Amino acid sequence: MRKAKQFILSKGGIKQAKLLTKMMLTVTGQYQWPRLFPIPLEVVLLPPTFFVSIYDLSVYGRVNMIPLLLLGHKRFQITTPDTPSLKDLFQTREDSSEEQVWEEYRTEEYRSFFSKLQTGVKTLIGYPDYLHSLALDSTKRFMLDRLEPDGTLYNYFGSTFFMIFALLSIGYSKRDPVILKAIAGLKGMACSIEGHTHIQFTTPHVWNTSLISYALQEAGIPFNDPTVKAANQYLLSRQHYMYGDWLIHNPDTIPGGWGFSDLNTMNPDVDDTTASLRALAKQLQAKPDNRDSWQRGVSFTISMQNDDGGFPAFERNNDHKWLHLLPIEGSKYL
Repeated sequence: MRKAKQFILSKGGIKQAKLLTKMMLTVTGQYQWPRLFPIPLEVVLLPPTFFVSIYDLSVYGRVNMIPLLLLGHKRFQITTPDTPSLKDLFQTREDSSEEQVWEEYRTEEYRSFFSKLQTGVKTLIGYPDYLHSLALDSTKRFMLDRLEPDGTLYNYFGSTFFMIFALLSIGYSKRDPVILKAIAGLKGMACSIEGHTHIQFTTPHVWNTSLISYALQEAGIPFNDPTVKAANQYLLSRQHYMYGDWLIHNPDTIPGGWGFSDLNTMNPDVDDTTASLRALAKQLQAKPDNRDSWQRGVSFTISMQNDDGGFPAFERNNDHKWLHLLPIEGSKYL
C-alpha cells in the first residue's frame, strides 16, 4: 500500500486519475460530485437527428455515460463504515478542492458543450415533470435492454459497475435479480495473476481466438486440423444475430459481425469481424453449408464503411466535432 501511494503521488496525485476512475470513487463516497454535473437527464430524449444526441457518442462513451447521467442527477453515493479516506493521495490541500479535483469540467470547451445540451433540452416539447419521468424511464430502459447473457451491460466492467449503482439510486434492492446477476457477471471477469485477483475490463476471447486461429493457419496448419477446427467453431458460435446500437447509423443491414468478448451478442466491431472472417475464410469457403455465415459477415463489414471511404470500429459516419469537448475517455473513439 505504501508503494502504491508513492506511485500515485509521483504521478500527480489522485486528481490526475481518469474520469471514469473518479466517477467510481465518487459513487462509492470517496470523491465529491462536481457542481457542473449532472448534464440534464433529458438529453437522453434528444433524437439521433438532432444536432446533438447521446447517439453521437461512441458506443463505449455512451454505455458509460447513460448510467452516469442518472447517478449525477441523483448525486448518488454509497458509503460504509469501511469506506477509506483518500485525502493522503492529494499532493496538496488545495488539490482536494472542488475547483481542482474536477479540472476537466472547468474548461471553456466543456462549458460550451454543457450550454449546447441545455439549449437542446429546452427545445423538447412537453411538461417538465412528464419529460423528466420519460427521461428517467428511457435511461432505465436503455440499460436493461442491453444486458448480455451474463447480466452485464454490453459486457463491459465499467458500464456494469455504474449500472448497478444507477439502479440502486432509483430504488432497486441490492437483492434484485438484475443486480445479483450483474454482480455475478462482474465476478466472472476475475482472473488470477501471480496469486492476486485481477478484474478484466472485459474478456478478450473472440479477438484472441481469431488471431491465434489465423496465425496457426498461416504457419501451415490446415483449417480442418482439430485445434483450428475447434477454434473456428467457437468463432462461428459467437457471430451476432441481434441488433444493437450500430443500427442507429446503419439501418439498412442485418446483423452478422463479431464482438470482442466472449458474451458479447449485440455490440460488434469491424476489427473483430474482419479478424474472425480472416480466420474462418478457408473453412467457410470450402463448406457450402457455412456460406451464409460468411456472407453475413462480409455484408456487415461492407455496410459499415463511412461515406469518406474509411471504416469505423463501432458506428459509421460518427465524426461530430463536439465529441472532443467531452471529458470522458473513449467518447471520441469511434
